[in-house]
Amino acid sequence: MSAPQPPTRPPTTAETEQFRSLTHNLSLGLLFLCPAIALLPPRKVDFYTFGLGTAWLVSANHLTRERSGRSILQHFHHATSQDGGSLPTEKARELQRRLKEERLLRAQPSGQGSERGDVDQVDKEGKSLGIVERVWMGSEKEGWKERRLREEQEALDEGRGYGGLIMDQIYEVWNWKKRDADDEEEQEKK
Repeated sequence: MSAPQPPTRPPTTAETEQFRSLTHNLSLGLLFLCPAIALLPPRKVDFYTFGLGTAWLVSANHLTRERSGRSILQHFHHATSQDGGSLPTEKARELQRRLKEERLLRAQPSGQGSERGDVDQVDKEGKSLGIVERVWMGSEKEGWKERRLREEQEALDEGRGYGGLIMDQIYEVWNWKKRDADDEEEQEKK
């Protein structure tokens, strides 16, 4: 039979704080020493390099967990999860809920969910245009491409070159010169 073991005592707060300080300093040292040792000659990928890499990952994980309360793997899972993980404050959760509601309202067909103050731009099929399309197309109306081709042909017939056309377009953008498609159509009808 084995001899009875004396009961173990729990660590004191001073010992716990000393252990935390030791692990923090050791992790911080290994975070810098492991890559430095791995880069010393002879540089080769072997069991020792794998061990240094593992020690570096463990120390980085310890420091990350110490600072944020979550490990690197938990941070990675949080960043790649569909819902974005749990949010830290009630205000953030409320903002996320409102953004989801707005997205759902925007996804509904026209006429429904129109309690929003702003009006979405709509293309010729009646679908709501996204932010990228609205920024890219600006205030251009339907038939802009044909109008530009017609202007280009008229300018070329007058003897102006492509350089002049490009300078005119730059001037329009620079001065925010807006043309009404309706005014041009009325001039064409005359």
